[in-house]
Amino acid sequence: MISIALENVSKSYQADTPVVKNVDLDIEPGEFVVIVGPSGCGKSTMMRMIAGLERISSGTLRIGGRVANDIPPQHRDIAMVFQNYALYPHLTVAENIGFSLEMRGVSKTERLRRVEVVAHLLQLSDYLHKKPKDLSGGQRQRVAMGRAIARDAKTYLMDEPLSNLDAELRSSMRAEIKHLHRQLKATMIYVTHDQVEALTLADRIAVMNKGVLQQFDTPEKIYDDPASLFVAGFIGSPPMNFIDAVCKEGLVKTIEGIRIPITCPPELEGSQVVIGLRPENGVLSTGDKRMAIEFPGEVMLIETTGSNRNIHAKTATGPLIVVAPRSAAIGLGDNVSIGYRTEDVFLFEKNTGKRIHLL
Repeated sequence: MISIALENVSKSYQADTPVVKNVDLDIEPGEFVVIVGPSGCGKSTMMRMIAGLERISSGTLRIGGRVANDIPPQHRDIAMVFQNYALYPHLTVAENIGFSLEMRGVSKTERLRRVEVVAHLLQLSDYLHKKPKDLSGGQRQRVAMGRAIARDAKTYLMDEPLSNLDAELRSSMRAEIKHLHRQLKATMIYVTHDQVEALTLADRIAVMNKGVLQQFDTPEKIYDDPASLFVAGFIGSPPMNFIDAVCKEGLVKTIEGIRIPITCPPELEGSQVVIGLRPENGVLSTGDKRMAIEFPGEVMLIETTGSNRNIHAKTATGPLIVVAPRSAAIGLGDNVSIGYRTEDVFLFEKNTGKRIHLL
């Protein structure tokens, strides 16, 4: 296990186009950190800088407390799993897993021992004699992971390793990767654009947008206490509902003039704000006294997701989504009222996207 720290790290391919901007990230030994964000946010570039595959434009990278900016990739004791499996089609599973060991001059006896250990760990023992073309997508991904694990590195980097798999395989592989982390007790950094992967795998999540680190915290904290409008909208499924509003006379009022019973900070008087409401916190109810805020609307779409239904309603403040039980007696075109408690309301500055913490 080893610590990794990025101190004010930036990366620019051209002087005026930084792709990673002044990132500070402190990863503890043995921690499983997921870097998540949309395409082009700089997450893979950050991983490649840690691996030594990209030079750092400015700032400091420390691996195990040692400045690593100029340490060659092969001397960083890091193993990497890429998005594409990158397996040698003419080699067997055993040969693919042991290839990097052979290149490093590890003896044949030791190579065979490590391959057997890794194959057992990843449930590949029955496939060691097969070629990649004879394997399923999930098995090929496990071989790619096995090749990295066989190196017995102190840190493992995974760059969207499950993006080529179908939904069922992604779910099972997530469980395997989490189990693998517990067994290896190694530091792992995992890059993905899938917020479900981030929430289910991570000890802590680093949320990136346009090269800027938005928030670095536990999955629970990221979900319950998002630091910005971007984090609130990116993390959560269905995504958070947003309503444009303004701070007026000490209260929050929607653009349509609907009064929201929460107090606005005095310094934001007259400022544009955004109300955030998670779909799962809403209640299809009329007259429930616990609901301080009610949005009447008409049902436009119903999505059945298994045990729940996502109800899309058209309201005076814009479209809203609420998660309802599958047993809810509701149909297209029905008039509904979506209720929220004041404690379920998030508030953000519209111009900066910063979270406004309510008293």
